[in-house]
Amino acid sequence: MRIFRRDQHPELILPNRKDGLYHSIPVVVFFDADFNEVGCWIERPLIAHQVIEEESLKLRRRLREEQKAEWAQAALGEFLEAVKQSQ
Repeated sequence: MRIFRRDQHPELILPNRKDGLYHSIPVVVFFDADFNEVGCWIERPLIAHQVIEEESLKLRRRLREEQKAEWAQAALGEFLEAVKQSQ
């Protein structure tokens, strides 16, 4: 086993950033003897990602319902302001 520190070997971690953006810790990448990537584990177990996504979806749906009228007014105001500025 060899350990490569993320900041000293960015070429190894960049392809495995969370969502292509974040340098999540921990990241474990597995390579074969020829240094070909054969697997990767990022940040947390799959079940945690699933629960977070499900709860996030519930929250977004609840907020959309609760804020529907206010957000519709705000959207209309932003739209009218954009039209006004384009004239």
